[in-house]
Amino acid sequence: MTKNATEIPYMNTLRACRTRMSQEGYDDDFRATTAGIRSMQANTVYTVEEVRVITSYRFEGLSNPSDHAVMYVIETNDGRKGTLIDLYSTHTHPSVARLLAKAGAQ
Repeated sequence: MTKNATEIPYMNTLRACRTRMSQEGYDDDFRATTAGIRSMQANTVYTVEEVRVITSYRFEGLSNPSDHAVMYVIETNDGRKGTLIDLYSTHTHPSVARLLAKAGAQ
């Protein structure tokens, strides 16, 4: 479920949202790579099948389209929990696109 972050008072900025998710135990930083979704803390690459999207938050810049971003709250099959941030545009990273397609199928 994607939420518009401005609808949740303590989540109105990307920074505040990341801080809140970290406080809730989602403190790993994930990045999309050509090989899959990489945990920066564990230096482990997960396939799309090994990652589950819990929820996501959309951030929309008021004046600059480059400020649009989506923060995905994710868990891996081995229990790692964290966030992945992607630009909110038509240029979504292929690994993120596959992850979202899989999440939509669940």
